[in-house]
Amino acid sequence: MLSIIIPAFNEEKTLEAVLVRTKETIQGLKIPCEIIVIDDGSTDGTFNTASGNGAIVVKNEMNLGKGVALKRGFSVAKGDIVVTMDADGSHQPEEIPMLISPIINDGVDAVIGVRQYEKNPGLSLTHNMGNRIFNVLFRLLLGASFSDSQSGFRSFRKTSLEKLNLKAKRYDIESEMLVKLIKKGHKVVERKITCKKRVHGSTRISVFRDGFRIFVRIILAYFTS
Repeated sequence: MLSIIIPAFNEEKTLEAVLVRTKETIQGLKIPCEIIVIDDGSTDGTFNTASGNGAIVVKNEMNLGKGVALKRGFSVAKGDIVVTMDADGSHQPEEIPMLISPIINDGVDAVIGVRQYEKNPGLSLTHNMGNRIFNVLFRLLLGASFSDSQSGFRSFRKTSLEKLNLKAKRYDIESEMLVKLIKKGHKVVERKITCKKRVHGSTRISVFRDGFRIFVRIILAYFTS
């Protein structure tokens, strides 16, 4: 079974299209699937959009952060394979089969989508520099080489996720998962994905505040279980 987890905070303008395309994609997989939207304290129509499009909706009464949202999604997911993706339309649901194939066919434990942006760059210079720094940090600490350690479009074997003891509450969740997967000897591979700039709104990631939080989380995850 496949569980697709989509954290969302005030994403009513993009969420419906994401859900429609996701449902169309999973219909062709011929395996049981569920779509779980974590409404992380939205004040717009995100909840109604998700529930009206057939998703299982878990609602946080206030905005608690992406890490909390993903962990809630993991706790209710019934699938043997879990996919995480964003609600802003930047990730392409049609590429889900490519992300789960290595788990089904090659015995790997996790797949990280490496973002390839069409036409216009999707990351600012400061975001791109931060991502490169974190990639180097992974190589220095873990001897693991990643092209895009901060990508949120990923797939996991559920049994691997259950062993990670995740602590992060915000955007540092991606780094914590990756560090702990490598430390515990799980096999992680990368696949190139198509990524587009969000159409509505702007990123909520603060380069300096969240960048520092991610840096600290990588160090903490490396030195703790």
